[in-house]
Amino acid sequence: HKRDTWIQLKSLYSELNGDLCLIIPSAVYNDNGYYECVCDNNVLQDVKLEVLVPVKISAKVGDTVTLNYYGLTDKQIPYNVSYTKGNMTVMSVKEDNLTTGPGFENRLHVSKDAYKQGDLSLTIDNIQLSDQGIYECFFNLGNRGNPDAVILTVKDTQEDESTWWVALWVLVGIFLTIALQTSGFCIYKCYTKKEGSREGLDDDFTEDEPLRWGEKKKMDDSYVNLEMEELAVHISTAERVSQKDEGTGRTIQ
Repeated sequence: HKRDTWIQLKSLYSELNGDLCLIIPSAVYNDNGYYECVCDNNVLQDVKLEVLVPVKISAKVGDTVTLNYYGLTDKQIPYNVSYTKGNMTVMSVKEDNLTTGPGFENRLHVSKDAYKQGDLSLTIDNIQLSDQGIYECFFNLGNRGNPDAVILTVKDTQEDESTWWVALWVLVGIFLTIALQTSGFCIYKCYTKKEGSREGLDDDFTEDEPLRWGEKKKMDDSYVNLEMEELAVHISTAERVSQKDEGTGRTIQ
């Protein structure tokens, strides 16, 4: 029984100091219930523990966010709803009287028509970092809205922008590194091929090397054309000499 567990724990740790508080770390849903502090068969205090199951939502600075709550509202009971963040009242509406907590002026919205349908949602405009916290909703003189609580986390847009810029510069750096390495490799390969074509013209070539084979073939064609031209010159010279000799011979006769 929860009462027995409480007395046993406190007799071990805090009874001598007069501190009869019970601390339950990492509470679970089954810890819900009533607790009694009993000393010498005297009930010192009754405590009701409610373990809340919060809904977690997140928003950025400047956003508009709606905290959704629901409850069985009685149409015959005047409009009565309040919202808290920690120990601070964010908004309280009793019939036509509206009270807003400090820092939330002109930024909160609720709907009476939706309230009659069981919708107790609260809308917050222009979210600020200070809005972060645990929000609870109460209606009809103490009834709790569903969900039990909403945990609102607010992110700074400047931090997101700085993170985005860092990621962008990292990507740019990677791209430039790859581009420079690729360009250097291409320049090196082109220079190597050029040097090889100059120094290796007299080497054996195969068709597996199309660039150098084409250069060698072009050079060979030039040599052939040059040899043919020289041969034609020799033949032409020989014919002229032969004709001259024939003419000279006839004159002698």
